[in-house]
Amino acid sequence: EVVLSDEEGTHYARIPVYMTVTNESQPAATAYQPRSGILIPAGRSISVSWNFDFNQCSYGSYNLRYNLSGYLAQP
Repeated sequence: EVVLSDEEGTHYARIPVYMTVTNESQPAATAYQPRSGILIPAGRSISVSWNFDFNQCSYGSYNLRYNLSGYLAQP
C-alpha cells in the first residue's frame, strides 16, 4: 500500500500495490488513475510512503518506483 499524506498526518490517498513476482520474473505495474483526482489543498507538502508486507522474501527484495502527475486547479 502506498500512502500520500501531509506533514500533519492527513492521508489523501491509500493506494494498493500488487506484485506478482515468482522466480525472478518482472513485477507488473500498478496504475491508479482516479476519475476525479486527489484534492490536495494549496500549500501542503505531500509525502509518499510504502507500507510493505512480504511473504517469504526480505525487504531488500523489492524497490518501489513511482510517478505522480497532476495539475493546479483554482476555483
